[in-house]
Amino acid sequence: MDFGLLGPLQVRDDAGRQVSVGSFRQRSVLALLLCRAGETIPTERLIDEVWAHEPPVSALKNLHVYVHRLRRALGDEGRIGYRPPGYLVVVHDRELDIQRFAASVAAGRAAWAAGDAARTGELLGRALAEWRGAALHDLRSVHALRRYAAGLEEQRLDVLEARIDADLALRRHREILAELTELVAEHPLRERLHATLMLALYRAGRRGQALDAYQAARQVLKERLGLDPGAELRRLQEAMLAGEPALDLPESVLVSSASASASAPSASAPSGTAPIGAAPEPAYPVASCLLPADIADFTGRGEEASLLRRLLRAGEGTAVTVAAIAGRGGVGKTTLAVRVAHELREDFPDGQLYVNLQGTLGCPTDSGDALAWFLRALGVDSSAVPEAPAERAAMYRALLNERRALVVLDDAADEAQVLPLLPGNPRCGVLVTSRTRLTGLAGVRPVELDVFAPAQAVELLTAVLGGRRVRAEPGAAREVVRLCGHLPLAVRIAGARLAARPHWSLDRLAGLLADERRRLDELAHGHLDVRASLHLGYGGLDGRERQLFRRLGLLDAPDVPGWVAAALLDAPLPDADDLLERLVDTQLVDVVGRDATGGTRYRMHDLTRLYAREHAAAEERAAPLRAALARAFACWLALTERAHREVWGGDYAILHGDARRWQPDPGFADRLAGPDPLGWYEAERLGIGTAVRQAAEYGMDELCWDLAVSAASLFESRSHHDDWSHTHEHALAATRAAGNRRGEAVVRTGLGLLYLNQHRYEEASAVLEPAFGAFERLGDRHGLALALPLGAYADHMRGDFDGSLRRYQQALVTLREIGDRGTEVLVLRCIGQLHLDREGPDLAERYLREALRVLDGDADLGDHPRPQVLYRLAELRLAQDDTERAERILSELLDLSERLRDPQARAYALYGLGTVRLRGGEHAPARRTLVQALSLAREAGERLLQVPVLLALSELHRGRDEPEQAVAVAAEALAIADELRTPLWRARALHVLGSAQHAAGDPAAAEATRRGAKALFAALRKRS
Repeated sequence: MDFGLLGPLQVRDDAGRQVSVGSFRQRSVLALLLCRAGETIPTERLIDEVWAHEPPVSALKNLHVYVHRLRRALGDEGRIGYRPPGYLVVVHDRELDIQRFAASVAAGRAAWAAGDAARTGELLGRALAEWRGAALHDLRSVHALRRYAAGLEEQRLDVLEARIDADLALRRHREILAELTELVAEHPLRERLHATLMLALYRAGRRGQALDAYQAARQVLKERLGLDPGAELRRLQEAMLAGEPALDLPESVLVSSASASASAPSASAPSGTAPIGAAPEPAYPVASCLLPADIADFTGRGEEASLLRRLLRAGEGTAVTVAAIAGRGGVGKTTLAVRVAHELREDFPDGQLYVNLQGTLGCPTDSGDALAWFLRALGVDSSAVPEAPAERAAMYRALLNERRALVVLDDAADEAQVLPLLPGNPRCGVLVTSRTRLTGLAGVRPVELDVFAPAQAVELLTAVLGGRRVRAEPGAAREVVRLCGHLPLAVRIAGARLAARPHWSLDRLAGLLADERRRLDELAHGHLDVRASLHLGYGGLDGRERQLFRRLGLLDAPDVPGWVAAALLDAPLPDADDLLERLVDTQLVDVVGRDATGGTRYRMHDLTRLYAREHAAAEERAAPLRAALARAFACWLALTERAHREVWGGDYAILHGDARRWQPDPGFADRLAGPDPLGWYEAERLGIGTAVRQAAEYGMDELCWDLAVSAASLFESRSHHDDWSHTHEHALAATRAAGNRRGEAVVRTGLGLLYLNQHRYEEASAVLEPAFGAFERLGDRHGLALALPLGAYADHMRGDFDGSLRRYQQALVTLREIGDRGTEVLVLRCIGQLHLDREGPDLAERYLREALRVLDGDADLGDHPRPQVLYRLAELRLAQDDTERAERILSELLDLSERLRDPQARAYALYGLGTVRLRGGEHAPARRTLVQALSLAREAGERLLQVPVLLALSELHRGRDEPEQAVAVAAEALAIADELRTPLWRARALHVLGSAQHAAGDPAAAEATRRGAKALFAALRKRS
């Protein structure tokens, strides 16, 4: 195996074939390990370097994936080992080019020390032959690798100079003249090269040219650095003028052998070049002010401007202050930078330099060109501007060495573009704007700009348009800035368009902007154009990044998790994460924060989303876009299905369709939605809803209904009835439009369950009836067995006990035949409850005991159905006046509710325990427990449970001789029972209210109320 760092990163196998080592970040990991081959690099340091100190939440997992892939690519699991606290790469002798380079250099140094110049030249030439180009030039955006490569380049020059010394010692002065001349032109500030060229010319008999070479060196050093030649060059010139015989010796004392001995490269990151000595006062005037004009209607950004002024005024220590403003296009970075720079002119009296680095264009300004611009602005004649960028940077720093100047670098592409433009003088200040976060700059002080708050956006519109028109239509003004996404550029364009059309109302522009298809067309005026601003960011992306950007724009969800990128591209998570982070770096996608699962949430600005959709429609065919969305929706389905199973205790009481599930890897749903399903659901609640709606819009009816019904248990667990209703209405419309009869029947079943939860029993029956018929016609026995118990419960609540029991029994037979044990438990519990309400305790106990036996006999069912079975058993014991056994069951239920984090079960347990204490005459503890149960029932939206709790509280007040409170509480219970249209609970409420009225001294009202209760009980007995 052969590894190469002296050029672009290269790996070859034993047969000499090139080995592909993957993506940019994967190659970066390998290069970082190779730079310190054999040493352990902590994982934290690797993550910091690879992700530039802003790692995603998945960074550690991604690093593990990269290492796994590298091991596979290298064909040797042992090549990259893990040794706490990190990884190391095993490199054998001479497998790494810097090893061979170092060995040849060391041997060359030994040969020189032994006086063997020929062997020295051969060995150093062999060392230099290891180089294939600029070291690691393909990975220099990684800070540590850029620093390491700079040290290697310096060593290469040292070795090259040493090899030339060996050639001089061998009297090859004529042969090396051409090479030396080229090297001096390339590196005009390296005095040792000038000295060697002078000596070679002198020995070639060209003494005049040698002295001219000294004058040329003196002139370039003076012009570019303001320095005279060093002692070595001056001594060499004097020796030539004196014609000293020593100049003809092979081992010249003036170009010493000691200086020719280059030290071998080390395995650790080498240091950079030696600092240039202090420069004298620059000979050129410093420019005054190159800043663009400030704008008169500057609005907002007060806090950010104040922070920037404080940072740049401080200027303490030995490092120059660098403040970097980052933000998306159109957010006002340049406007803020120019305003602050103008405000600081007195603080930086020696000048304010400005350059637009055009980092968002396809061809950013070269740092060398920017330096040339600065040097000319500082008074350097164009003919005196050095050719080499490094020499330009040195002259630039020398000119600013004793000055206090402000440098504004607008629209920077990256850190590499900015670094050469930083002054060395800490009294200077640097203000950078960029769409990327320049965290790779040492000591940078970042200032992040977001869109305006609504009030700030209206303030900007007022500044551009004038207060009168905004005050005349305040509502329309707020709508205009909302449709602009509160983006300063868009708001400024809207204001400019209105100002150019005084006859337009703000409401008219709001109407035009409301059309999403034309909104970007409307947000253009003169040279201002939102679409053009977005295009600068889009144009800087590669093909895969553009594809992800376009497809992200198709999603309506307000924010999305990172895995969505993998689904849209059908790509592995680490690869998709790299692409998504690139969109974040370019400010085309925002990071919202972390959700309950610890995952990062991403968001796209409204105008950016519209731009992405335009390009999706123009650049991709409909079929791949539809397939990308289907994968995203299918992943939401897989995750929702997993969360349902965890919350429900299994995949029962639900039907699924044939829609394909999608996951980035087989265990993904288990890892993400399994540990905390409700936390995951809270994070994805809006995403699930929009996925259902978009699936309906795209005609993905099977996927749409499956996702909606899979989410029903999650909606139910948090009483999110609006989400439940909206998703099922979309799914119902989609299935009906597609003629999907089974899907429609399943969705109707889900709507029926929703209506039962809302105690809308008549509507539940109405929506369920067509489902019964559809399942029968389709021969779907399981579907019918799931729908029938819902209809039975509706019958039960309306007082039709016989009809209810028939449906329960029909469902129970089918469920047992097909082996749906989970739903069987639910039906057994419901039948037990029905018999309790019919005052049949023996039958009730039989069914409830059977439900517990099924639960205990099947561990896969979990504990989700158990709380209601336990509560009904406790209710049975209370009906039998066995309070002791009831209390034991209710205590068990209370513990279970806490373990399951089930507030509904807890409310039922507290109600039961309150009833036990009430019967035992413990009024104070009973009141505390019942009040707590009532509070929980209200929080959970459990209207039906509130009725018995209120009735128990009424009885408590009556027992404490508080008749007025007893009447009031019983009346409240009756009102809820009337609202829910539950005849059984209405009868019970009337009975308790009559007793309270009698205790309150109103026998007439009590008698009338009791007669109503008796009539209802009689009617219910007839129906049963």
